[in-house]
Amino acid sequence: MLLEEAGRTVKRVSSESKRFSESKREFLRVIKLKKAARIRGIMLEFLPHKFSRHRANSTYLNWKTGELFWKIQWVFPEANSYTVTDSRVLDSHTLAMASKKYISKEENSDEVMSAKLSVYHCVEKKNLKIILKAEQVTGCKFYDTEMDNTISYNLRGKIILEHPIFYIILSENMENYEIERT
Repeated sequence: MLLEEAGRTVKRVSSESKRFSESKREFLRVIKLKKAARIRGIMLEFLPHKFSRHRANSTYLNWKTGELFWKIQWVFPEANSYTVTDSRVLDSHTLAMASKKYISKEENSDEVMSAKLSVYHCVEKKNLKIILKAEQVTGCKFYDTEMDNTISYNLRGKIILEHPIFYIILSENMENYEIERT
Protein backbone atom coordinates (compact mmCIF):
# COMPACT_ATOMS: atom_id res chain seq x y z
CA MET A 1 0.00 0.00 0.00
CA LEU A 2 2.75 2.40 0.98
CA LEU A 3 4.82 1.49 -2.11
CA GLU A 4 1.81 2.02 -4.40
CA GLU A 5 1.16 5.45 -2.88
CA ALA A 6 4.84 6.38 -3.21
CA GLY A 7 4.80 5.26 -6.86
CA ARG A 8 1.74 7.39 -7.63
CA THR A 9 3.31 10.41 -5.93
CA VAL A 10 6.57 10.07 -7.89
CA LYS A 11 4.62 9.70 -11.17
CA ARG A 12 2.46 12.76 -10.39
CA VAL A 13 5.43 14.94 -9.45
CA SER A 14 7.41 13.93 -12.54
CA SER A 15 4.48 14.75 -14.85
CA GLU A 16 3.93 18.11 -13.10
CA SER A 17 7.60 19.06 -13.40
CA LYS A 18 7.55 18.12 -17.09
CA ARG A 19 4.51 20.33 -17.63
CA PHE A 20 6.23 23.17 -15.75
CA SER A 21 9.45 22.91 -17.77
CA GLU A 22 7.50 22.90 -21.06
CA SER A 23 5.50 25.97 -20.07
CA LYS A 24 8.67 27.73 -18.91
CA ARG A 25 10.36 26.94 -22.24
CA GLU A 26 7.33 28.30 -24.12
CA PHE A 27 7.32 31.42 -21.94
CA LEU A 28 11.00 32.07 -22.70
CA ARG A 29 10.37 31.55 -26.44
CA VAL A 30 7.56 34.13 -26.37
CA ILE A 31 9.71 36.64 -24.47
CA LYS A 32 12.61 36.25 -26.93
CA LEU A 33 10.26 36.62 -29.92
CA LYS A 34 8.68 39.77 -28.47
CA LYS A 35 12.10 41.29 -27.79
CA ALA A 36 13.38 40.52 -31.31
CA ALA A 37 10.21 42.02 -32.81
CA ARG A 38 10.45 45.10 -30.59
CA ILE A 39 14.05 45.66 -31.77
CA ARG A 40 12.66 45.70 -35.33
CA GLY A 41 9.92 48.16 -34.33
CA ILE A 42 7.12 45.58 -34.42
CA MET A 43 4.64 45.21 -31.56
CA LEU A 44 4.17 41.44 -31.37
CA GLU A 45 1.32 40.20 -29.16
CA PHE A 46 0.40 36.63 -28.24
CA LEU A 47 -2.88 34.91 -27.43
CA PRO A 48 -3.24 32.56 -24.42
CA HIS A 49 -1.69 29.11 -24.84
CA LYS A 50 -5.03 27.31 -25.23
CA PHE A 51 -6.04 29.27 -28.37
CA SER A 52 -5.60 27.34 -31.62
CA ARG A 53 -4.00 30.33 -33.38
CA HIS A 54 -1.30 30.38 -30.70
CA ARG A 55 -0.74 26.62 -30.86
CA ALA A 56 -0.43 26.73 -34.66
CA ASN A 57 2.00 29.67 -34.66
CA SER A 58 5.39 28.63 -36.05
CA THR A 59 7.10 32.04 -35.94
CA TYR A 60 10.68 31.29 -35.00
CA LEU A 61 13.70 33.26 -33.82
CA ASN A 62 17.14 31.87 -34.56
CA TRP A 63 18.75 33.40 -31.48
CA LYS A 64 22.30 32.62 -32.65
CA THR A 65 21.99 34.66 -35.85
CA GLY A 66 19.17 36.98 -34.76
CA GLU A 67 17.07 36.02 -37.80
CA LEU A 68 13.31 36.09 -37.40
CA PHE A 69 11.26 33.61 -39.42
CA TRP A 70 7.56 34.51 -39.64
CA LYS A 71 4.59 32.27 -40.11
CA ILE A 72 2.65 34.14 -42.81
CA GLN A 73 -0.95 33.57 -43.78
CA TRP A 74 -1.82 34.61 -47.35
CA VAL A 75 -5.48 35.29 -48.17
CA PHE A 76 -6.67 35.59 -51.78
CA PRO A 77 -10.13 37.26 -51.71
CA GLU A 78 -10.60 37.13 -55.50
CA ALA A 79 -10.17 33.32 -55.34
CA ASN A 80 -13.09 32.75 -52.93
CA SER A 81 -10.92 33.73 -49.94
CA TYR A 82 -8.48 30.90 -50.60
CA THR A 83 -5.91 30.80 -47.78
CA VAL A 84 -2.34 29.51 -47.82
CA THR A 85 0.17 29.46 -44.97
CA ASP A 86 3.96 29.64 -45.10
CA SER A 87 5.57 28.21 -41.98
CA ARG A 88 8.86 30.09 -41.90
CA VAL A 89 9.61 33.12 -44.07
CA LEU A 90 12.73 35.15 -43.30
CA ASP A 91 11.88 38.73 -42.35
CA SER A 92 14.58 40.10 -44.66
CA HIS A 93 12.75 38.75 -47.73
CA THR A 94 10.64 41.20 -49.71
CA LEU A 95 6.88 40.71 -49.92
CA ALA A 96 7.24 40.21 -53.68
CA MET A 97 9.78 37.42 -53.13
CA ALA A 98 7.69 35.74 -50.42
CA SER A 99 4.45 35.83 -52.45
CA LYS A 100 6.03 35.01 -55.83
CA LYS A 101 5.33 31.28 -55.58
CA TYR A 102 1.60 32.01 -55.38
CA ILE A 103 1.12 34.87 -57.84
CA SER A 104 3.53 33.68 -60.54
CA LYS A 105 2.29 30.88 -62.77
CA GLU A 106 5.85 29.66 -63.48
CA GLU A 107 6.66 29.30 -59.78
CA ASN A 108 3.42 27.50 -58.86
CA SER A 109 3.83 23.73 -59.39
CA ASP A 110 0.71 22.58 -57.52
CA GLU A 111 -2.07 22.15 -60.11
CA VAL A 112 -4.96 22.49 -57.63
CA MET A 113 -3.53 25.69 -56.17
CA SER A 114 -2.71 26.98 -59.64
CA ALA A 115 -6.33 26.46 -60.74
CA LYS A 116 -7.68 28.30 -57.69
CA LEU A 117 -5.27 31.21 -58.15
CA SER A 118 -5.70 31.51 -61.93
CA VAL A 119 -7.25 34.97 -61.46
CA TYR A 120 -3.94 36.18 -60.06
CA HIS A 121 -1.84 34.50 -62.76
CA CYS A 122 -3.63 36.46 -65.51
CA VAL A 123 -2.86 39.83 -63.91
CA GLU A 124 0.42 41.74 -64.16
CA LYS A 125 2.40 42.13 -60.94
CA LYS A 126 1.92 45.92 -60.97
CA ASN A 127 -1.88 45.42 -60.83
CA LEU A 128 -1.66 43.40 -57.60
CA LYS A 129 -1.62 44.88 -54.12
CA ILE A 130 -0.66 43.27 -50.81
CA ILE A 131 -2.35 44.62 -47.70
CA LEU A 132 -1.84 43.62 -44.06
CA LYS A 133 -4.80 42.86 -41.80
CA ALA A 134 -4.83 45.36 -38.91
CA GLU A 135 -5.11 43.72 -35.49
CA GLN A 136 -6.66 45.21 -32.34
CA VAL A 137 -8.57 47.92 -34.22
CA THR A 138 -12.32 48.36 -34.52
CA GLY A 139 -13.82 46.97 -37.69
CA CYS A 140 -12.08 45.15 -40.50
CA LYS A 141 -9.19 47.43 -41.45
CA PHE A 142 -5.94 46.93 -43.31
CA TYR A 143 -2.51 48.51 -43.66
CA ASP A 144 -1.09 49.32 -47.07
CA THR A 145 2.26 47.66 -47.80
CA GLU A 146 5.04 48.02 -50.33
CA MET A 147 5.78 44.82 -52.25
CA ASP A 148 9.40 45.75 -52.95
CA ASN A 149 10.28 46.32 -49.28
CA THR A 150 11.14 43.65 -46.72
CA ILE A 151 8.61 41.96 -44.49
CA SER A 152 10.29 43.55 -41.48
CA TYR A 153 9.94 47.04 -43.01
CA ASN A 154 6.25 46.48 -43.79
CA LEU A 155 5.50 45.27 -40.25
CA ARG A 156 7.36 48.15 -38.55
CA GLY A 157 5.08 50.25 -36.32
CA LYS A 158 2.22 47.74 -36.54
CA ILE A 159 0.60 45.48 -33.94
CA ILE A 160 0.86 41.84 -34.97
CA LEU A 161 -1.22 39.20 -33.17
CA GLU A 162 0.72 35.89 -33.30
CA HIS A 163 1.62 36.18 -37.03
CA PRO A 164 0.90 38.52 -39.95
CA ILE A 165 -2.05 37.95 -42.28
CA PHE A 166 -1.53 39.40 -45.76
CA TYR A 167 -4.32 39.82 -48.31
CA ILE A 168 -3.31 39.76 -51.97
CA ILE A 169 -5.87 41.76 -53.93
CA LEU A 170 -6.31 43.31 -57.35
CA SER A 171 -5.47 47.03 -57.40
CA GLU A 172 -8.87 47.82 -58.92
CA ASN A 173 -10.59 46.43 -55.79
CA MET A 174 -8.54 48.54 -53.37
CA GLU A 175 -11.49 50.86 -52.64
CA ASN A 176 -13.40 47.90 -51.13
CA TYR A 177 -10.92 47.75 -48.23
CA GLU A 178 -10.66 50.28 -45.42
CA ILE A 179 -7.02 51.31 -45.11
CA GLU A 180 -5.80 52.27 -41.64
CA ARG A 181 -3.30 55.13 -41.38
CA THR A 182 -0.13 54.38 -39.41
